[in-house]
Amino acid sequence: MQGYLTLATGAPLYFEAVANLALSIRLNDPSRPLSLLCDKPSKLPEKYRSYFDQLIELPAHPTYSGCGDKIRMPLYSPYEETIFIDSDCLIAKADMDRHWKKMSSSFWGMPGGKTTSGQWYGKSIESMMRSEGVPYIVQMNSGVFFFRQGKKLKSLIADAMALAEADGSDIHIGHRGVAGQLADEPIWGVLMARHNIAPIEYQASEGSVSVSTYLAKGVKVDVLSGMCEMKKSTGFHILGRFLSKGWVQHSPSVPHFVAFEPTQSYAAIVNEIRSYFSLEGFSFKGL
Repeated sequence: MQGYLTLATGAPLYFEAVANLALSIRLNDPSRPLSLLCDKPSKLPEKYRSYFDQLIELPAHPTYSGCGDKIRMPLYSPYEETIFIDSDCLIAKADMDRHWKKMSSSFWGMPGGKTTSGQWYGKSIESMMRSEGVPYIVQMNSGVFFFRQGKKLKSLIADAMALAEADGSDIHIGHRGVAGQLADEPIWGVLMARHNIAPIEYQASEGSVSVSTYLAKGVKVDVLSGMCEMKKSTGFHILGRFLSKGWVQHSPSVPHFVAFEPTQSYAAIVNEIRSYFSLEGFSFKGL
């Protein structure tokens, strides 16, 4: 069976966000089930329960929290084939079948690209390669990715957890500088190289499965009509975010509102969805 899995732990904001994601799935891919992996199922308000097929409790572990929980997350999926989606994403288009087909060409389908230079999470790619003994790093955004149950997946997750739990690794990087919240992406980037797993590559013209709103401009999303547009830079000349080298138009199926930004746009978009389902509005106040 194919199904979606998302994750919510900690603050109420993330449980409101997974409800927004669930509504977008019910609109644009209602044939596939959705499960929520969370620290406490009781945190999900009763009014949202019917939009999820399963609530799965994630046991506490001293190594993992926040995005770090994604490292062990595949162990808890109830589906033979899973697309994981971060809580700050929405499915904006009813064309997910083509992404399931493309990303399921291997047991692990994570969009991204191979790189051997530059900076990532404030660290040198070259130094990460040297410390982990890999010929390249797969650089990606892990907001949306595919995996299939089996021996290969178990081996990959075992290696990921061993790397996460090892002392003093050069890729033990705090997600957004949060102490104790391990960033999952550098670990996947190293292990995809070590396991010789090719990243899933998209051309902007075909419509990627997901593009993040981070440093994007012209973000326009309407989940009810199936519209999603934004422009992303091809690179920056200064400090990785200033003086763009050029802009490319994207039309992804799953916009990833990293840290829910731009917050006003995100709130307006999800409130249209909530109104369609006759639910009360969403607001960041008090969350």
